[in-house]
Amino acid sequence: TLTYTATDAAGNSATATRTVTVAPVITIHEGAIVVPKDYATIQEAIDAAVDGDTILVGPGTYYVNLTIDKAIKLKGSKLGEVMIKRPQDTWQPLFTIQADAEISNFVFEQASDGNMLRIESGNPKLFRNHFILGGNAGMLTMISILPDSEAQITNNTFTIDASGGPWLNIIHTSSVKAKMFNNIFYANKPIDNAISGELNDFSNIKNNCFYGFSADYNKQIGFAESGNIIANPEFVDVDDEDFALNWDSPCIGAGLINGAKVDMGCYPFIPIEGAPPTPTDFEITPSPDRLTLEWNLENTEQVAEIKIYRSE
Repeated sequence: TLTYTATDAAGNSATATRTVTVAPVITIHEGAIVVPKDYATIQEAIDAAVDGDTILVGPGTYYVNLTIDKAIKLKGSKLGEVMIKRPQDTWQPLFTIQADAEISNFVFEQASDGNMLRIESGNPKLFRNHFILGGNAGMLTMISILPDSEAQITNNTFTIDASGGPWLNIIHTSSVKAKMFNNIFYANKPIDNAISGELNDFSNIKNNCFYGFSADYNKQIGFAESGNIIANPEFVDVDDEDFALNWDSPCIGAGLINGAKVDMGCYPFIPIEGAPPTPTDFEITPSPDRLTLEWNLENTEQVAEIKIYRSE
């Protein structure tokens, strides 16, 4: 509120009052905030961002303990090019998430105890990330979800090559509202659980692939009915750290997004030259003493043999 007083030469005065409303300052970023071009570190970019901003992280390896407390989109420039690791001598999570953030295109790698990601609040979305655990971690949960969060963990690949102890989980959720769709959980060295915590059933855990875990998920309510499978995902070359889906992977087209079939995991199958042709128009005709199988196959000169498997 402003008060104006005017006085003439004779000493006569008059007063007027005006109320002025000042709008808050709104920061607008045109395009994405780029690290390290615009800010040297990811945390500096987060601190400068406002809800709705996109932060694009350039190629490289980043040693971080980040706090994400804004509804931003945090993206790696390209999956496989941006590595997130923990600084030495700390158990703090790589990311502590406290908002409706979207996180994609990162490779998270860890070889020590403690959480990789800790979702404390908000409803974040984790999409197309690769989480790698190696070393000898014995007390670790790769992603910890606290109560009431409706976090969505979709199309991520989790690979375990660690000699873990009895408290090793990939995801531990204290929220029955968290959703996990189209992920691949792969343990090269057997551990107990891929997912633990508040699991009344598998209604929010759909179309995931599990391999190498001692927990018998088949016996849990709604597991198979929700499109989940227990199978080797058939990566191209695990020893060479090529986690793309091979042509015979059961994860190809086994996921769902808005009713459309998609590949499971973060690395979709990409047909390459020389891959075997796919049979079409497959038909099975039963008779009393045999089954007759018929199909069409192009470029049969590329096929050395055909194997037919019986599954339960």
